[in-house]
Amino acid sequence: MNILLTGQNGFVGKNLLRDKSFLSHNINFIDRGHFQKPKDIEDIFKDKPFDFLIHLASSMTPNKENTSILDDIENDISNAIKLFDLAVKNKTQCIVLISSAGALGSFKDNNFSKIGRASC
Repeated sequence: MNILLTGQNGFVGKNLLRDKSFLSHNINFIDRGHFQKPKDIEDIFKDKPFDFLIHLASSMTPNKENTSILDDIENDISNAIKLFDLAVKNKTQCIVLISSAGALGSFKDNNFSKIGRASC
């Protein structure tokens, strides 16, 4: 099975890659740099079809200086939409989106952590 994985260095990704049965598949990775160069992502999809896209990546470290959380959210969502669109266009059979607690506030003193604390 051909799998495209984002966020392999995050909490969920690292744990997923410890699973020996998961590692028996052909796994390709997209890292942070690919999201800065959308053409690179397009080329990955052109190389071969994927059975699964497992999207774990987010903005990694939310921007402390950002006065609005909207920029961080927009960045994550727009990258995800572009990635999902390419997956659908290239006939990826299954798209999986997983988010860890880091998306809502495992980092201190940032916009995401304020939302996480307020909602608990």
